[in-house]
Amino acid sequence: MISDGNGQDCLSRYQEMAQMMYRLRRMVPHWWILGISTVHPRFPVPQDHLQLMEALQVSQRQRRAPAVPSSARLIAQWLVSLLYAVRESLQILFLKARFAPFVGRLKKEPADLLIKSWCFGPKTAGGSGDFYYGTLGEKLQERGVRPLFLSGDARGRMTRKVAQQLIRNEKIRSVPEPLLLPVWAPLAAVWKQIRGALAIRRLARETDDPQFSALCGAAASNGVRPATLRHTLYFYIAREAVKAFRPKALVTLYEGQPWEKLAWHGAREGSPRCRIVGYQHTVVMPHAISLLSPNRHSWELSVPDAVLCLGETTREMLSRGHAPFGTDLVTFGSFRERGERIGRSTPQPGRRTVLVLPMGVLDEAVALFDFAIQLARSVPEERFILRCHPVLPFSQVRPHLAQGPEGCANIEVSTAPEIAADFGRSSAALYHGSSAVLYAVLHGLRPLYLRTAALPDADPLFELQEWRVPVSSLEDAKRDLEAYAGLSAQQADLAWRKAYDYVQRYTKSVDDLSVDRFLAAVGMGQGVPS
Repeated sequence: MISDGNGQDCLSRYQEMAQMMYRLRRMVPHWWILGISTVHPRFPVPQDHLQLMEALQVSQRQRRAPAVPSSARLIAQWLVSLLYAVRESLQILFLKARFAPFVGRLKKEPADLLIKSWCFGPKTAGGSGDFYYGTLGEKLQERGVRPLFLSGDARGRMTRKVAQQLIRNEKIRSVPEPLLLPVWAPLAAVWKQIRGALAIRRLARETDDPQFSALCGAAASNGVRPATLRHTLYFYIAREAVKAFRPKALVTLYEGQPWEKLAWHGAREGSPRCRIVGYQHTVVMPHAISLLSPNRHSWELSVPDAVLCLGETTREMLSRGHAPFGTDLVTFGSFRERGERIGRSTPQPGRRTVLVLPMGVLDEAVALFDFAIQLARSVPEERFILRCHPVLPFSQVRPHLAQGPEGCANIEVSTAPEIAADFGRSSAALYHGSSAVLYAVLHGLRPLYLRTAALPDADPLFELQEWRVPVSSLEDAKRDLEAYAGLSAQQADLAWRKAYDYVQRYTKSVDDLSVDRFLAAVGMGQGVPS
């Protein structure tokens, strides 16, 4: 759940704010509003939402609404996006000129399924397995299905080097997504940004509800930022891809991110018969409201036609909110747990090694690494492995740390390409919001949840009463690590079993039946139980 610095439960306030977000979306029936972060309640809770919640609290105490941004201020902010749009158009022009023969050949080859995914720089662009979809491409090809991956670089703009790696990948047929964009798309998107922001600003000034006015003002300001333009481009990417390849379905991740719904709307405009599939690949927290309570009675595509669920637990979590839409919920699983067990998968307290697992969010990585480095200096008998999320390498985190790990012999920064290798040499996992802790539990690691006022509560294991240990201080962590190291393997195994069973129900490995269920949901296979 979300908590403020005093430990007060803020989930109800976030739910109230989510209803205002939905209200705004219903009042502005144009797809471009879906590019604005401010109108998508989700996990992890973005920084602009936390700031807005704080502003709404202050306005309630002071009994006056925050000031609505002026037209001049919005236009000044928009000019930054305009320059960004010009740069993006030039980049698209450059890439299209460089890879024109490839695009020409590509469009002559049909695709039954389009799968939107991400790489993380050139090292992962040419790999044999996709970070999110693993070997799904190969499994589909074995069944005579022709997939095409629409690939973006989660670390930044698509460079020529990354595009080349994607194109040369012989195992996964991929297209760098900017190659599908019309050169004019960024300029069209930036024009929609300023028109939309000014329209939302008018709503902010006309309403008698100070809280709704504040949300509209924040949405108008967010709507003219370059990040919103990047989200908006996914409408054009999906529309052009569906027009070019006429697939039976488009598959995207399903987290509640702004770009997802824009891709759905673009695909549906490209072909009304294209099925939309969302892959719910990660944890579902109580404040993932876009997934748990989608926006009903709205003009938009609030949910996909089918959802590939991580396991039975998340399928049950989504069932109530998706039932009114008739969404097909499919138990699919994850490629992140591939049975790659290094050594024994049961608990090994004698290893005395803590794996630190942040999400790809800078504030969380800094909080966890700072805590781990302090802890490592006070418990030299424990080893610590700092493992970054692929989207946020250590080189980007290091400048923000209070002190670095250099000179501390019991700390290392992981360079292992597969997380299973780090699981296989660890005894515990220090985490906050990362879904990687699910797989850590399956590998026998003891989860230590860092509870800190610097971050909103976001524990993926919030339902688990056994095995998981919340720590709020160095003393808490030292005490538990020492106690855990003193357990025998048999004692640790007994304590771990309930947690293992819980996670086994929460997430499962993708198997042949998972793929068959998926194909049946998009009308490309025999009917099998969901």
